[in-house]
Amino acid sequence: MKPFNSLSAMGPDVGRAIGMHWDRVFRWLEPFEYSHAEQGYFRVMTGEAHPFANLAFLAPSADLAAAHKGVDPLIACKKPSAVAFPGMEVPSDIGAYLVEQGFTPGGVPAMGVDIANLQPTTLPPGYEFTRITAGPDGDDWVRQMAIGFELPPVIASLFAPESLGVGTSLDSPWGIYAVRRGGKTVATSLCGLIDGLAGIYCVSTIPEERGNGLGAHATAEPLRLAARAGYGVGILQSSAAGYPVYKRLGFADFGQVPFYVRMTG
Repeated sequence: MKPFNSLSAMGPDVGRAIGMHWDRVFRWLEPFEYSHAEQGYFRVMTGEAHPFANLAFLAPSADLAAAHKGVDPLIACKKPSAVAFPGMEVPSDIGAYLVEQGFTPGGVPAMGVDIANLQPTTLPPGYEFTRITAGPDGDDWVRQMAIGFELPPVIASLFAPESLGVGTSLDSPWGIYAVRRGGKTVATSLCGLIDGLAGIYCVSTIPEERGNGLGAHATAEPLRLAARAGYGVGILQSSAAGYPVYKRLGFADFGQVPFYVRMTG
């Protein structure tokens, strides 16, 4: 798809496009052992104790039968799990089923920005921003992303350079980026060029390096590189911690992706 040059060029369904981008990113993982897809849903289930480790995306076309097929295995594994609705709407019968099964309804902010309007960011002295490929640097990126994002390593490894087939050109579908200090990755991000949008994912900073503006730079700089490849719009789905950072960078809200979480134990 030709890249969008502005948010206004996307029409009225910006929020839905941001939600579906998230779905497309995870569907890229479909060939891997922890993923499963059928009509109406896509699921990643590792059995690790984290909601993102056992996660289903229900398609806009999903009915209650598809929801059962996608979500029942998450319930059976008896680990923290989550269900996302990238189409931005929750059918009432599916919502009721999830609540009955112990899921708590919530939402993830869908955010977008015209890349040309991003606020400037810089790194403190002694830090460098770099693009990561496979090998030792990629292994270090996975380890530090898991720490910074508080994810099980197995989930972080799904986004490793080897898993995604990362290229080195600006218009490659995937770009993995790091802020490094003293040869060590201290902040991470991932940029996916999909469906005409530059999507930012995996933004994390290890605990001892937080508060230095590293996450903001790891968010904005990949988008500036994407702009050089013709992309005009950056999007993301925000965590609570990242939300004020993204607002300061210039991101605007376009609704919330419905996100149901079930904690166990």
